[in-house]
Amino acid sequence: PKLVAELTTRAKAMPRNGERLPGDTSGGVVADSGAGAIVIGRRPVSRAEYERFARASGRPPALCREKASLLRVLAPRDWRTRVIMGRLGISQDEATKLTDETDRNRARYHRQHYQRDWHDPANYHLVLNTAALGLEGAADMIVARARALGWA
Repeated sequence: PKLVAELTTRAKAMPRNGERLPGDTSGGVVADSGAGAIVIGRRPVSRAEYERFARASGRPPALCREKASLLRVLAPRDWRTRVIMGRLGISQDEATKLTDETDRNRARYHRQHYQRDWHDPANYHLVLNTAALGLEGAADMIVARARALGWA
């Protein structure tokens, strides 16, 4: 009974969707990702904050780049190939070639213009998987982030 009461009290104290995360200096708000709650910060994470997070979470430290892109929308290759086949009405081989060519061009662009790895999630403020979220779900997350920042 005591443990249940304690857990109930803690659960009631947890912030709800759209509420600020207590003690978060970035002003982060809680958002529903469809697979659980996430916190979306209102400003870029500083190197010191990222290092503190890496230490606290036990994750291997990585560079937190100052010039990160805001958003990366991704999905597994086979999912993207199926979407391209349906949209363009082309064969699987043609869609696979187009998917691979697009990936190479994006990777080259990021290397040439930003000297960074296109696949590295540390280069982005928000990474969304459309295969997991769906196109509408990813769009909803982007709109929620824009609203949290006061952009929409």
